[in-house]
Amino acid sequence: MNALFRTPGPELSECITQGRRLYETDRLAWNALALSLALYRNDEPQAALEMLESLKPEEQRLFGLHLGALLQRALGHQDEAVRWRERADAGYQQTIDGILASQEPTLVLGSLVGDGSDNAPPWFELVKVQILRHELDHPQSGGPAVAGPWQHLIQARGY
Repeated sequence: MNALFRTPGPELSECITQGRRLYETDRLAWNALALSLALYRNDEPQAALEMLESLKPEEQRLFGLHLGALLQRALGHQDEAVRWRERADAGYQQTIDGILASQEPTLVLGSLVGDGSDNAPPWFELVKVQILRHELDHPQSGGPAVAGPWQHLIQARGY
């Protein structure tokens, strides 16, 4: 998932090569999401979308829904981008509502835990979702923020 902060070039090409190898070996949804993101960052939105759409809807997770909206927009499919964004926003709102409704949300072993359910995504996934949400709200070139990964992360913070 380190492709989140990469721009097209040798490092990203290596991420894609490793991502393809990993996905061929272990076809986990998270590997497909990471590869899809790397392809998107490498200006290959069609290949990225095909990878993302190869997953079942429940495997796309919150991260995949946001990435799908970015991919559709990159391909010029504005109506589809809006549909993906609406699904992403609904899932995001449901996730945040669940976290806020819990008695005492705490951070345990990398996961947000509140009401005792295991349905809350890990906190680091929410950070990555925030980065994609920021990119959806403030279109750029498709690459990371000019100021670098740290500023990109700060700009994507959630309240």
